[in-house]
Formats: sequence, C-alpha cells, structure tokens
Amino acid sequence: MNYGTKPSGFLSDQRGSDLADAAQASYLLGYPLNVSITIHLDQAKLAVRSQKFITDFLHGVTSWLWESHKIRGHQIWVLENSVGLHVHIAVHFPEAEFQSPHRQKTLNGRVKAWFGSAGGTYSKNVLKADFMDFNSPNPGAIRYMLKDAKETFLDRWSTFNDRSFVTKHRFKSQGIVIGKRSGFSLTLNAAARLEAFKQLQQLRVTHVGPFPHLILGWDNTLGKTAGISPQTRTCVTGRVYRTRGSEP
Repeated sequence: MNYGTKPSGFLSDQRGSDLADAAQASYLLGYPLNVSITIHLDQAKLAVRSQKFITDFLHGVTSWLWESHKIRGHQIWVLENSVGLHVHIAVHFPEAEFQSPHRQKTLNGRVKAWFGSAGGTYSKNVLKADFMDFNSPNPGAIRYMLKDAKETFLDRWSTFNDRSFVTKHRFKSQGIVIGKRSGFSLTLNAAARLEAFKQLQQLRVTHVGPFPHLILGWDNTLGKTAGISPQTRTCVTGRVYRTRGSEP
C-alpha cells in the first residue's frame, strides 16, 4: 500500500470535515467511537513506516471485533508530531466490553497485544487506552483529534460549551508528518457519511434555529447560538439530545 511521501503541517479543511463527519456518522449509525488510544511511535522502535504500523494495529482491532462480537470495525486516526511522532485513534467497542468488571485492565492487555503484533516494542508510557462514554458522540475527544486542522477550518466552527476551542488551537501545527496524516475505516466511507447525513436532514425538518454538528458544534454559516431556547429533540435513531447551551 502506498501511504505517500509528501510532508504536511496540518490537516486539510476537507480532511478535517471528513474525520468529523465520520465520527458523527459512526454515532448515528449505532457505532459510537468510545475508546481512545494514543501510541507514541518514536518510542515504539518501529521497523516499518508509521502508517503501515497503524494499518496493522487496526487490523488486529477489527479482527478481534469481528471474531468476538461479529461487528465490523469503526475508527478514525490522526498522526501528530508535536512531542514526537504519535497517533490518536478513536474506535468503537460494543456495549459488552463496558460491562466487564475489569474492563480497563482487559482493554490495556488487548491494546498491548495488538501493539506487539503490529511490530511495536513495548516500554513504559508508549501507549495509553481509555474508555469514553458508551452511547455518546464524545465530541470533546474527537475535537481534540482535530486540533491539527488549519485555521480556515477551525474558524468556521464555534462549540457548545468550549468556545475557546477555536482560539486555543488557532493555526497551531502539530508538527510535520511525512505521508498520510489521518484515516478512517471503510465502514465510515462517503456512502456511510451520506446515510448519516440523510438522518440528520430528517431531523432538521422540525428543528428551529441553527443546527449543530454533533462533533464540531454550531455551524456559523447557519446562524448564531444566542437565543436558542432549551429543548429536547429525538433523533430518528431514537436517541434523545438535550440542548442546554452544552453539547448533545
């Protein structure tokens, strides 16, 4: 597989939108990205390119998901090089994994095994894995992964309860990365994102005021957040979102 050799200092506007839409689609289609994994690749002593390692690591994740739970993998990832080369990954885990009494220990063991199978050399602090909310779009965590986006992308959005996000991360490159800087699973391709968009369009019909992106917040091109009265709205998937001046 060709991962490219072109250097980049930011996520492009299009890539930022694709990743945010992929995370939103994963939630709306019933596979919220609810596990966060960070791997410090400089410490992993890789014998292959970072992108190849990520592909092999995620192959371990998706193979286990199918063999253990008969579900396909849903994930996004972003490479950064601000404090050494590292990758942030957000992946969907099924509800059964959240019910385990020793779930964090089990998660750590699985991630370490996938890390080793992909060719990483384990050492202290080389990786970190955490469970997030099971049935949530987890916008804060996903937005953190998008902090590498260009100023033109960040300027478009203001978030529900973290209005400093755009200012804080304005034009702040997360370092030079050679080759592919981000990616998402085939399960979150353009067709899947379109299906999720259609669900949101159904919800827009009865929604008054600017409509939120579940990850990025209010789209400033649609209006301001001021004056929106608190309300409860039910998505076509059956989930309930509450607008309280905070994230759904």
